Amino acid sequence: MDFSLTEEQESIVATASAFARDELAPGYREREIRGSLERSLVRRMGELGLIGAELPEELGGLGADYVTSGLIMEAVARGDFNVAYVQLLGSLNAHILAHNMDRAVAAEWIRGICAGERLAGFFAAGLPAGLCNVPSVAAFFLAATCDTWERSHRAMPATK
Repeated sequence: MDFSLTEEQESIVATASAFARDELAPGYREREIRGSLERSLVRRMGELGLIGAELPEELGGLGADYVTSGLIMEAVARGDFNVAYVQLLGSLNAHILAHNMDRAVAAEWIRGICAGERLAGFFAAGLPAGLCNVPSVAAFFLAATCDTWERSHRAMPATK
């Protein structure tokens, strides 16, 4: 079995490593003290294809494999461990949307996540019996779009 990286993986890792070294590492301590992350860095990650890389190209990803996605996280974490979560959560949330939302609506959101224009966090809670006539889970999420926050909710059927 050959575990060496492909040329494409090496190229993506080089891009992520340069971003981490040149753009993340110099401001790490300041961001850590402030407890915040500049949106421009998230947008830059999107421009470089470092968010949701394993998602299909039509949804804004690179169509890469999951190993490549993990390699991106690892490279970004070398510059700022906290910023590596942008890739992780972007991928996780995009997959939640892709599997539980109307395809057209999901595509719009996922493209925004991959571009670094939107951040989404999901909080799910089961509805108590009697409040809904079908078993469901209400998903509430806050999504950052540019510099504003949107609040939205949608009932989703419960899944196994």
